[in-house]
Amino acid sequence: MLKRIVFVLIVCIAPQTSYGQAEKSGVGFGSAKEAFDTLRADPSINFGYSDGWAVATPKNTDNFIMWTFTPTDHAAHPAVIRREAVEVDGYIHIDMSVLCHAQKAACDNLVAEFEALNEKIIEQL
Repeated sequence: MLKRIVFVLIVCIAPQTSYGQAEKSGVGFGSAKEAFDTLRADPSINFGYSDGWAVATPKNTDNFIMWTFTPTDHAAHPAVIRREAVEVDGYIHIDMSVLCHAQKAACDNLVAEFEALNEKIIEQL
């Protein structure tokens, strides 16, 4: 049976001064740096690189969760994108949260990049 895919986009765009924030964003951390450092040090997380993008995924889980970090030369750096596939009432939803510390235009372009990537995923299902 085919399941409908619905993408839910939660975008948290924060200014560069947000590194000192104590509250957590939709990505689960207060800053992209905190997310990177914490996930990189966590032995239960697979951490790797693809074309300059850092990618973190939990090792032992049936859930699809992925944090993606911008390369240092990306206009939206530093930023982290968290995606999680969840099933609700027979439908698969992919929740996407973005925490971006760059200028708004660069962050908006980053979100557009990932929306296009998500569309490609839908086409492959």
